[in-house]
Amino acid sequence: MTSEVANKVLEDFDPNIVPYRWMQLVSQVKDDVKEHVCSALHIDGTTRPQVVFPNDNGPYHQLITKVGELTGTAALLNTSFNESGYPIVATAVEALAVFSRTAMDILIVENTMIEKIWEQEDHAN
Repeated sequence: MTSEVANKVLEDFDPNIVPYRWMQLVSQVKDDVKEHVCSALHIDGTTRPQVVFPNDNGPYHQLITKVGELTGTAALLNTSFNESGYPIVATAVEALAVFSRTAMDILIVENTMIEKIWEQEDHAN
């Protein structure tokens, strides 16, 4: 989520606590926004947020801000990029390998978007 909305979502957000930037803290989510971030909630109503500040990662902050304009909540679900049984992706080549092996539809690396074109099965046979 962006730093601008973190106070609206998290009970205890303090922008001076640096570990929020790296998903190193667990925070209680405010009751009135839980339905908007339900996919990122733990069973106890907490989340492990990554709060994105414009000076830390401008393009990612802009993306999340745009999502907020479109959806009403400037937050995205952030998860590890790896396939079960494989290590977390660390390079563009590894990202392409996972993309090619899985049912992922779109991969974005830096400023390049790659879209997988799925052929429809011929059910006439």
